Amino acid sequence: MGKQLLAVIGGLLIFWFMFSILSNKKLKPTGITIDLETITLENDIFYIYYLQEGVKKWSDENSVHQRIQGSEAFQNLQFELPIDKTINRIRVDIGANKNQKPIVLKSITISSETGSIAISNDLLNSFDLNAYATLKDNLFSPKIVNGRYDPFLISKPVISEAIENLRKPKQQFNSTLIYFISILFSLSFYVFLINKKIEFQLNHVYIFLFVLIIVSPFLFQIFSNQNEKVSLEKRELAKMPEFTSVEKFPQEFENYFNDNFGLRNEMIDLFGRIKVNVFKSSPKPERVQFGSNKFLFYNNIDDEVFGSYTNTAPISIEDLNKMYTKFASRRDLLSKTGITYVVGFWPNKHSIYPEFLPASMRLQIKEENSQADQIINYFKKKDFDFFDVRKPVVAAKDNKNLYRTLDTHWNANGAYEAYRGFCQVTYATLGLTPFNISDFQIKYNDSYEGDLTNQLGVKSIYGYKDNLPTYDLIDKTKLYKTLVREGFPKGTIITQNDNSPKKQKVLIFRDSFTTALVQFISLHYKEVIYINGIYDQSIVDKVKPDVVISCRVERYMLSM
Repeated sequence: MGKQLLAVIGGLLIFWFMFSILSNKKLKPTGITIDLETITLENDIFYIYYLQEGVKKWSDENSVHQRIQGSEAFQNLQFELPIDKTINRIRVDIGANKNQKPIVLKSITISSETGSIAISNDLLNSFDLNAYATLKDNLFSPKIVNGRYDPFLISKPVISEAIENLRKPKQQFNSTLIYFISILFSLSFYVFLINKKIEFQLNHVYIFLFVLIIVSPFLFQIFSNQNEKVSLEKRELAKMPEFTSVEKFPQEFENYFNDNFGLRNEMIDLFGRIKVNVFKSSPKPERVQFGSNKFLFYNNIDDEVFGSYTNTAPISIEDLNKMYTKFASRRDLLSKTGITYVVGFWPNKHSIYPEFLPASMRLQIKEENSQADQIINYFKKKDFDFFDVRKPVVAAKDNKNLYRTLDTHWNANGAYEAYRGFCQVTYATLGLTPFNISDFQIKYNDSYEGDLTNQLGVKSIYGYKDNLPTYDLIDKTKLYKTLVREGFPKGTIITQNDNSPKKQKVLIFRDSFTTALVQFISLHYKEVIYINGIYDQSIVDKVKPDVVISCRVERYMLSM
């Protein structure tokens, strides 16, 4: 009787122990992902703005964007939103290309690790449409109104409610599974104590563990809520097929099972973490690769960066002449109204630190001359100045780190050296004398993430960090102020400097690489307008600047 009572008490304790552990196991989301499936015929940039709790105005600081190459096929754009605060509203800006053709919006999916919602058919039930577009049967048609182009969708309250639910931690196991496991362990312990004839042997443990490993995915699939699982591979998982053909069903079911078996996400996540943090190997080598000296490198084979650094996409003489004609025509048109035109590019991380590229990426480089070299040489023959700051930037790299190790962009050191090089190579045209480095107070702060770690699906990598500099001008009387960008495209930055040495107005068409140079270039001019996009004559006509500058990062220089 005493042995039986002890077995009952032991079984109850085991039940309570397992039930408590499993009940308190919470799945905490780390971010909100928005997937937009679309057919977009022309090259463009899509933005998603978000209003977090306590923020009342849309701003570029609270936005994410993705470039898209024009194609007649469906493409999936993925945007990562922060999860630290409540998101009250989102705005989906459908492109910035005024020449864009009607766009097919197949679906908008919002997800986190705890679930997802997909909006496909009635988008207008979840979003309001502004006056710069029409939407019918998932065909989004942008339009210009009174000379302005700004088509977007703004979420209704139902979306903010859904996002808030996706932010909340969720019990990782459902009640049925918790009770099943708790009772199973409890009964096993009870039987073990009540049956004296069972002798404990190590091989029994091995057998038990082996069986447990084999059956765990099946048990998890049966008792867990698979409908709310989200693919960590950021792709659509195969759905349960309908039985329509004896020949097709086995293969379709195998595809479904391979995509949906129990603990699949957990295994993928564990595999990714082990590869990144232990072996320093990329789980997505087609997008990001580990280089030497703790550098990560962008390697997206579907992006212009691949042809740019591998030199496998040389520019034809015909296309070089088209580029020259385009820039020369702009220069000649602007010069008629007394406007100076300057054009050039900022170097890829790959171009400045080729010695840190992994062997697999170095083997992909086929020719010595890059696209940038082709353009520089061709334009030089045409007596057209195309600024190139690679030499001064390379010359400075031995003394300090110029690019972010965990990101595609340069840091403030690299931006400063590029600024000095820019002043040097354009001096005959612009006459800028750069500020000395002694004019700035430089501080460093550690950072453990960047756009490349985000693409790997991790927040940080063990043993990896960026020591990022910030430059503060010591003489505060020479500082500029930032103005409101009313009436200009999203991503625009406007600065005003009443104490500048030059009293000119400058218009710069740029990309994200130029953002780090704002703090330097704006010290020289009375007003600078930085447009996040390619050259637009209508903006030039509106601003009436003294100087126009077109600049982009090396990998995107063909679309200036």
